[in-house]
Amino acid sequence: MLQDTLGANFTLDVAGSAVYSSPMLNKYPYAKEHPRVYSPAVAVAAHANVAVPVSGGNLTFMFDNIDKNIQLELPIQINVTCAGSGPCFTAPAPPPPPPAGCSNFAGIWLNKPTSVKSIHYNLSQANGSCVVIGLHDCQFHNNSIAHGDVLYWCENKMAGTLKLDSPFDLLKWSNGASWYREH
Repeated sequence: MLQDTLGANFTLDVAGSAVYSSPMLNKYPYAKEHPRVYSPAVAVAAHANVAVPVSGGNLTFMFDNIDKNIQLELPIQINVTCAGSGPCFTAPAPPPPPPAGCSNFAGIWLNKPTSVKSIHYNLSQANGSCVVIGLHDCQFHNNSIAHGDVLYWCENKMAGTLKLDSPFDLLKWSNGASWYREH
């Protein structure tokens, strides 16, 4: 190993871009038999133009220790600023709202207001969707469609109207049957 390559250094990486690399730090006393810590306080200014993706980025310290060690004193203060004509930070777009007039029918529905000796119907509905999955009807399987507070089933031959209530939501079917969903 070459004498002039002995030492240690570090690099600060922001979102995949090196913004600061220290010089080779080898001008401090060190002996393997009697290691000592020598750490002058050094303020470092790293001016960089790094575009951080909307998904975020990491701050990473990478160390090269060549027969000597380096330790950074913690805590470390890092000030991040931005400049330019555009906004520095943008919030992610909010999720799309559910379709207008489409209630949430997802959950475990019971044909009696108690789970004892009750038939359980497990309905699922993707966020923002009016398609309800889990009902089997009329000799075949298909999805049901929600519109407003009404769930259409069996090729629209059956309709259930949702009433939000406590302690159970009520789904009142056009054939007179009632289903209950506990909160």
